[in-house]
Amino acid sequence: MARSDQGRSAITRVATAAGGGARRVGRAWQRSGADQRVAALAALALLATMFLPWYQLTTLAVPGGRPVSGGQSLSAFQVFTFVEAATLLVVAAVVALLFARAERRDFHLPARDGTLLAAAGVWVCLLIFYRQLDQPEPTAGAQAAATVGVNWGIFLAFLAALVLTAAGVRMRAATAGEREPPATRRRSGGPAGNDSEPPTARTEVVPSHGTRTDGQLSFDDAPEEPEPLRPGEVPPARDR
Repeated sequence: MARSDQGRSAITRVATAAGGGARRVGRAWQRSGADQRVAALAALALLATMFLPWYQLTTLAVPGGRPVSGGQSLSAFQVFTFVEAATLLVVAAVVALLFARAERRDFHLPARDGTLLAAAGVWVCLLIFYRQLDQPEPTAGAQAAATVGVNWGIFLAFLAALVLTAAGVRMRAATAGEREPPATRRRSGGPAGNDSEPPTARTEVVPSHGTRTDGQLSFDDAPEEPEPLRPGEVPPARDR
């Protein structure tokens, strides 16, 4: 009974954890944009293509003097080199980045997400192109000859990498106009590098016409006419 209870509790915990993980994935998918979803699907498709035939192994043996040929399809995991390891690492990094962004986790990277995804897609394209030129070494017996060629699965992987690159380019173009707000903003209207208050306007009072200040002549005032002289009176001398 104790073992059966422990087994049921373990199954319950696993089911609860699986349900919670599924709900988190569903919420992340709903929060993601169209380009993020395309990038996630491209990364998952790239992972799925690694289980498909990437290579074709052809052997030719001569047992008892009779030539016998055979063929075998090999997936990326059956011929696992640094190319397949790097591709798998890119898939994991892309999925982790998109999932973290969908959960609104705040962390800083050396470049924007679109730039990183586009670079990851280009890197995988280069790896797959290199693998098409340099196939893995065949393994055969002492009395058999073997050759290795590429198969149709590797071309689907190349196509998935191109889709991932295109999604990254679209994400980069969508966020090209966005800029992070600076730590301290300049005051509008002031010169760059000056955080002081803008100068206030000063009001000057201009004297109106007809108002005379001390020591100022006014042409608006009419000159005073002299009084008429009496008979025999000498006019006064003017001041120079």
